[in-house]
Amino acid sequence: MHRLLFALLVGPGLLCACNSPAKPAAAVDEPHRRAEPISDEEWQAARPKPPQGDPVEARYLDYRNGRHLALVNESHTAADNLYSERRRLDEALTKVGRNEILDALEERLREQGYFKFARGGPAPTQGGGRLTTALEFRRGSEVVHIVSPGGGGDAERKAYLACVNDFIQLYTSILQLQSVEGAPGWENQSYAKPAKPGTKPKQP
Repeated sequence: MHRLLFALLVGPGLLCACNSPAKPAAAVDEPHRRAEPISDEEWQAARPKPPQGDPVEARYLDYRNGRHLALVNESHTAADNLYSERRRLDEALTKVGRNEILDALEERLREQGYFKFARGGPAPTQGGGRLTTALEFRRGSEVVHIVSPGGGGDAERKAYLACVNDFIQLYTSILQLQSVEGAPGWENQSYAKPAKPGTKPKQP
């Protein structure tokens, strides 16, 4: 299992929780746990502070269908702020991971040779009929990308595919509780429904 997935599934907090006996919770006056209403100032003061560190974002762009999958860390965007904002279903493709998770992804991309072949600047917004996909990585104000097909030969293509595979695995494993507009349009999906017994399937 890749180290980035191990860091996701078995974080330091989980290890400490497993190895330490449970302690009774101290009686602390926490405004956000009171039954009576609280002010906005109290609510903001009770919220956990965002972690310190550089904002990090990794994006996978598929020019064939126009979808952009994004992973950001908590220094980039707070999960509760992002997920509580109602979005269209086709735009709800950004997930938030802990800072150490995105750091582990960056380390894994480096091991796979991503930064050796990456070019400076953001990935193109459109494929222009030639490009199929791109993988972009941004830390702070620094951003690099690799497009496919690229011009670096077999070595670049092999590194790119390995990095995309790592990104997709991590993206899939992170839980997302996004508020969306409307319900998924299952009736409009392109796949065919199973035919009823005794009926002939329609020809495409």
